[in-house]
Amino acid sequence: MRSAVIISCIFAACLCGQGCKTAGTMTGSDIKPIGKVSVYEDNRPAAAYRLDTKDSGIVFRHGQGPDSCDYLGARDVWVWEDKGVYYMHYDGAGKKGWLACLAISKDLA
Repeated sequence: MRSAVIISCIFAACLCGQGCKTAGTMTGSDIKPIGKVSVYEDNRPAAAYRLDTKDSGIVFRHGQGPDSCDYLGARDVWVWEDKGVYYMHYDGAGKKGWLACLAISKDLA
């Protein structure tokens, strides 16, 4: 289960264009305090820590989903592997608005 969470974080960061480190190089020392913690106008707390990121390029090109379900964009990725097959749920923006989409890969290509 831990590897699914790490893969999810990596895909989410890369899909959003924020890039990522490989799971094997990320340590607790990569987590840095932001400094002064802000509060949103409605009193929700803001994040107190951050991870530096490096843009690694696009790892998933939206726009190939059935019935153009993701031709306007993709976000909120969750990836896991089962028996050598990778499954990725994500929100795809298309003709019908934001929909839950599924991408499947055996080689992550």
